[in-house]
Amino acid sequence: MSATDDIDDDDALAGEFVLGLLGREDEAAARARIAADPGFAARVEVWETRLAPLAESVEAVAPPDHLFAAISQRIAPAAGTPPRGVWASLAFWRMASVSLALCLSIALGALVYERLAAPSGGVEILASLAGAGEGTLIARYDPARAAFTFASTLPPLASGRDHELWAIVEGEAPVSLGVLPPRGLPLAVEARLRPLLRPGVTLAVTDEPLGGSPTGGPTGALVVAGAALGV
Repeated sequence: MSATDDIDDDDALAGEFVLGLLGREDEAAARARIAADPGFAARVEVWETRLAPLAESVEAVAPPDHLFAAISQRIAPAAGTPPRGVWASLAFWRMASVSLALCLSIALGALVYERLAAPSGGVEILASLAGAGEGTLIARYDPARAAFTFASTLPPLASGRDHELWAIVEGEAPVSLGVLPPRGLPLAVEARLRPLLRPGVTLAVTDEPLGGSPTGGPTGALVVAGAALGV
């Protein structure tokens, strides 16, 4: 990893700390670093300054209850199989819904990853994916590169398991976009799937067997999910 990559990672970490996206252990480690590392503390202060006007301009949004039931039905595993665990939990979707924190995370996430080149055309989307457990995934799709880039605080899975990314369009079954690559690497999107990637699409990540779901549909536990917004 180059020195430039280290700096970029520090910028992302500082932004995620200010936003409150870090898990308990990572947040505690970040606080300790702020106290011991003036350079990192300065990065945090920069993000706090950028965040202030965003917080004043965003209003909380309360989604209607029927929305969560509709999403829960769309992301049920195989047809005819009752949803299990968090897939059927309306409480999870309320937690992961678009709210003040989500809107703010998307706005700040766009700033944190502004080093990515802006696309010359098409639709660029950004989504902050959250769940019932610890960890968050910020996913950004750049149509100029036809690829996703990620910033993840998700805890590692057990051996022999992979995180798989899904696109969920209203009224349709979840479509796999691929297995999440190792940290720092992009995820290329097949040409046939690119029309799905537009503002309003729901992105979700599940815990699947190594290499991805063997059935073409979600088979494992839902890890995080969120709605994509245009950047």
